[in-house]
Amino acid sequence: MPEFPHTDPISNLYNLLKEKSFFTGDFTLASGKKSNYYIDCRLTTLNDDELILPIAMMGAPTVMMEKFPSGNEFTQLVSMMEKLMQKKVSAILCIEAGGLNSTIPFVAAAKLGLPIVDGDAMGRAFPELQMVSFT
Repeated sequence: MPEFPHTDPISNLYNLLKEKSFFTGDFTLASGKKSNYYIDCRLTTLNDDELILPIAMMGAPTVMMEKFPSGNEFTQLVSMMEKLMQKKVSAILCIEAGGLNSTIPFVAAAKLGLPIVDGDAMGRAFPELQMVSFT
């Protein structure tokens, strides 16, 4: 592949794709067409050493009616975790596929300008956070 002339985020992405996702050879694509190269972006989405932060709510959703969130909780949470872990948060993890915990991470990711990872660990809503663990 030719060298890309731009710098910073674009060249970083280009180099990451080239290093992890670009393959040469004889490939039959899903369309049935033949190609002498293949780019598998799934291999580039996240690095092993990135900090992915799950965001979820504990307790009954009705409590939010009594004390509505201010919207600053996400920024404070990310700041505290980055300080604790001594690295930048790369993405927000959506850990549950049901209830408010399936929407709160989207709001957080949009507010923080971070990508969101669909990391649903149970395949449904779960009654307690400790019921899910990644191994």
